[in-house]
Amino acid sequence: MAAHTASLQHVASRGASFTAAQRLRIATVARDAYLAADPSPPWERPFGEAALDVAYRLARHAGTITEQWYEQIITEGMHPLEWVEVVGIVVASVPVVA
Repeated sequence: MAAHTASLQHVASRGASFTAAQRLRIATVARDAYLAADPSPPWERPFGEAALDVAYRLARHAGTITEQWYEQIITEGMHPLEWVEVVGIVVASVPVVA
């Protein structure tokens, strides 16, 4: 449990690309997506904000993420470093509720 607490404390701090508040929002979206009883299908982007949509899809539909979808997100303006940070936030926050 101490490791989970440490992970969540890390998520709640400023990152390379996102503020602490943004990182907490990403973590909340990921957690809610994982626990959703009636999730959006993987081809929908329920938030219209790249970081949140990536967090949602990764937490709920990880097996559907393709290189093509990644390239689409990057082409739309998400920096690869932001992608990596979102992945880190998701993998630090979802196991706590899994």
